[in-house]
Amino acid sequence: MYPSDEEIIAMGRPVSWQTVMTVCGLRSEKETALALMTAVTALREEYAHPESARLFNRLHPDLYLPSDDVTSPFLIPGLLDVTSPFLIPGLLDVFRSKGIKRCTYYEPVEEKGIFSLNQTAASDVCGLLRADMIIADEKRRAAFMSIYDSFTTLFLMEDQDMPSVIRAMSWEAVICSDTACINWYSQ
Repeated sequence: MYPSDEEIIAMGRPVSWQTVMTVCGLRSEKETALALMTAVTALREEYAHPESARLFNRLHPDLYLPSDDVTSPFLIPGLLDVTSPFLIPGLLDVFRSKGIKRCTYYEPVEEKGIFSLNQTAASDVCGLLRADMIIADEKRRAAFMSIYDSFTTLFLMEDQDMPSVIRAMSWEAVICSDTACINWYSQ
C-alpha cells in the first residue's frame, strides 16, 4: 500500500530519477518514462516495455515510485526544509523573475481561476495540482502542467534559455526542442 501524502512528506525523501535509473539498470530517461507508464498500464500493449518495467523490482522495498495520477508531494515544500530545491516554490520564483504578477490555473473539467504570485504561498498552489492541471501566466508566456498517466510535468517558457533555468533551480529535467511532442519519450 502506498503511503499518504502526509506520510510521504513526514517520513520520505525525494530520490533523483538518475538514482532510480542507476539502481534499476535503466539506460535513459526515455526508457524510464516508458517503463513507468508500462508499470501502471498507461500504454497500449504494442507500445509497452514490460522488460523495462520489471527492472523496477530492483528498487529497495521502501522506495516508492510516484503516483501516476497526481503531482508528487515532493514538488512542494510541505513540512520539509523549504530551502531545498522543490519545484513549485522555484517555479513561482521563475515566474516572478520574469515580471509575471498573476497566473491562471485550469483543470480541464471542473476548475479554473486566477491567483496573484505576490499573495499566494507555494503550499496554496500545490493544492491546485491535480492530474492534468495547467498553471500559466495571464499572457501565456510561461506554463506548468502535470499530465495524467505519465509521471510527467512540463514547464514551458517563451524566449528563455531553459538549460540555464534548469541549472539555476537545480531541477532534474529532460529539455525538449521546439519540435518535440508532448510524448517526447515515444520519439
